[in-house]
Amino acid sequence: MDYHLETRKSVTGGAVIVKDRGPLRASVQSKMSVSQRSSLVQTIRLDAGCRYLSFSTEVDWHEKHKFLKVEFPLNVRSSRATYEIQFGHLERPTHYNTSWDQARFEVN
Repeated sequence: MDYHLETRKSVTGGAVIVKDRGPLRASVQSKMSVSQRSSLVQTIRLDAGCRYLSFSTEVDWHEKHKFLKVEFPLNVRSSRATYEIQFGHLERPTHYNTSWDQARFEVN
């Protein structure tokens, strides 16, 4: 298994408040503690006529040698996924049928 999957820790949600409840916008905000020193505030918003949810996250980060990663578990089937990297993006398969497929990429 991958090291980053073995050592990951989930951030549990704190207090959730309704920020907007109108005919044009609805939003909720959650304040979460990552550790004793670091925290984040995430606002999830849905605008009228919009086909997607908007996530806005403010992070107060005071960790050393750690990084924060977001995950959206979805039930979507696709043969390829696109990942953002420092200066662009790359495309990789979402499956590993053979040992050669698993060995193609050092980082998942």
